Amino acid sequence: LGDGFVWDNLLTDERLDENGEFRRLLQEAPNILQNSACLGWIAEEDELVDDVDEFGDRIQTVLEEICEMTRDMTHGEYREYNSRTAFRTKILTESLGVIGVMTRLLDFAGVDILRIGQMPRFKNDFADEKLSAIAKFVGINSAIASKYGMASVFRQLFEDRE
Repeated sequence: LGDGFVWDNLLTDERLDENGEFRRLLQEAPNILQNSACLGWIAEEDELVDDVDEFGDRIQTVLEEICEMTRDMTHGEYREYNSRTAFRTKILTESLGVIGVMTRLLDFAGVDILRIGQMPRFKNDFADEKLSAIAKFVGINSAIASKYGMASVFRQLFEDRE
């Protein structure tokens, strides 16, 4: 969702200007995009980005870091995390954040996304615990990628923030 093709062909200036308020909000009220639309990485070290290209660069940096973390994990290196599971959780959390941000950006550009999930090894004797974990994962991801107006459904309904 975040590679160069998407930025060059789908998240064009024309699409963003034609289909919504994204550019205006990014320049005038980026905190609304961060807090309501749940766009991560708009703020970096308390500095809010106000340019689409700079925001794209930030997302590309995050994607590169996810790739590096994944490479490290495949080589048995877990950085400051004490286990493979903890490191994998960090990688997944960052990845899901990028999916949420890119889904929202594409929505701002008037691009619809269809997500299809496939479970190749589902069996009748699938443990209830695993089935429950998968259902929770699908539910959370659906909420993250969904919106209510401009707001993130997950942030508005489920996320526990003060």
